[in-house]
Amino acid sequence: METFEILNGFRDIVDLLRYHVACGRFSFIDRINAAMDIKVVEETIREARRAVIGIEPTVVEGYRIKFEKGRVSFEKQVTKIACYECRELKEKDVLSGKISDRIWLHGTVIKTKDKKFLICFTPPRTPSEINIAKFIDLASKDLSIAKKVAYLALFKSEGR
Repeated sequence: METFEILNGFRDIVDLLRYHVACGRFSFIDRINAAMDIKVVEETIREARRAVIGIEPTVVEGYRIKFEKGRVSFEKQVTKIACYECRELKEKDVLSGKISDRIWLHGTVIKTKDKKFLICFTPPRTPSEINIAKFIDLASKDLSIAKKVAYLALFKSEGR
């Protein structure tokens, strides 16, 4: 199965794993990559899903930050962002562009009205039980498909 087909067929599973990577939780990716049995993959996907189900997003207001050509710019309008998780950043790190690339997988950096810099991790897609079952059926025939999904979660793709 081609990588493009895997991404299109299991975009929600990739997005779920991508969310955890953005937050710095690489254990889900590591377990899938090290899996020798489909049961480990299934348990890992279900655990990643359980970790986000039931979280109520917090709405945060602020000015989105963009990095273009090595420069920091702020949007002029206040934006409301639904966040599953927020972390504060140091102003000097933001203004110097010292933000880990993984954050951009599922995060938005904003400057709040009270001048704090926050990473807001936006909610991931949550795979349905049917989609998880399809994925597990396919990956049980070829474990490399699960490893490709884990690999895809490490990189930003168009149309998140």
